Amino acid sequence: MSVSSPSRTHRAKGASDMLRQPRIAVIGAGFSGMGLGIRLKGAGLTDFTIFEKASTVGGTWRDNTYPGLSCDIPSRYYSYSFAPNPYWSKSFSPGPEIQRYIEKVAKKADIKKWIKFGTTVTSVKWDGRHWQLAAGDRDLGEFDFVVSAVGFLHHPTFPDIDGLDSFAGTLVHTAQWDSSTQWAGKRVGVIGTGSSGTQVVGSCRRRRCVAGALREDTAVDDPDGQDPVQPARKAGRAIRPRAVEAHLRLLGEGAGRVRRALHRAWRGPGGLQAGAARLPRRSRGRPESCVPS
Repeated sequence: MSVSSPSRTHRAKGASDMLRQPRIAVIGAGFSGMGLGIRLKGAGLTDFTIFEKASTVGGTWRDNTYPGLSCDIPSRYYSYSFAPNPYWSKSFSPGPEIQRYIEKVAKKADIKKWIKFGTTVTSVKWDGRHWQLAAGDRDLGEFDFVVSAVGFLHHPTFPDIDGLDSFAGTLVHTAQWDSSTQWAGKRVGVIGTGSSGTQVVGSCRRRRCVAGALREDTAVDDPDGQDPVQPARKAGRAIRPRAVEAHLRLLGEGAGRVRRALHRAWRGPGGLQAGAARLPRRSRGRPESCVPS
């Protein structure tokens, strides 16, 4: 996709431009793109279009299908703030469950009428007043704002390893998984020990195949051994959405209090900044690098 930046000179807008709603283009209907669309709709800004190359929402959770796929962020936090889900099956929920959650939110918010599916944006150009979008040789219209919500986790990156091209066995990438791959009883080499690598290794154990990671510079805990978050639900005490919202709010308030305390400790009366200023110049170092943002 080509993008041309706006120039520094802008022509004056007419009266009609000042009175109308801004036209907004969102590229991608994954977790972030769809969430932005729902927020725009809730704010009364309805002159927007979400362009999605695929036939449904979901982004990376729609495109990735490798065994063991799950989120590496606790599901209670990896949720929309306006659509908390107290019924996650695990602390780190599997990909298909996250995809169902996204589809459910899309249906409830009635956001699909703003999405143009099967549309791959290939060009974004600024004409001095508006953004011009195109999909190949097809004009998609002009917009005042463009928001890129495209993902990259479905684009495979293969390592530069001697002999990889001549490997006689099955070669697959987690970003483009072949569901016909037979794993049972096979020896599997996994290159990479990030989230995807450890999830695949955990899945191999369930399929009774032998897997080994071929890199040791990174280590991530195996999410396959996680505890389900079901006991309260099974006992008839499902977590209420308001409780989830309150928990998230408290986390935000706690982070804010820590940030303000650090700021006071540095800039407040008798704080570290004042003490550092009284030090001899050769002893000061660079205290400004410690200022909390």
